[in-house]
Amino acid sequence: IWAFIPSTVWSIFTWIAYFNSFFGLSTFGTLKLLTTVIAILEGVMFYSC
Repeated sequence: IWAFIPSTVWSIFTWIAYFNSFFGLSTFGTLKLLTTVIAILEGVMFYSC
């Protein structure tokens, strides 16, 4: 599962960047969204291991 983490994080990051440019969200909104996604990913990894 660890081999897929960097590519997944990168795709999520690029998707968020595209999402932001489309909706014009602020940088603070980006960081908030990113920390939420990371927290969810860590929760999933914690419960799946």
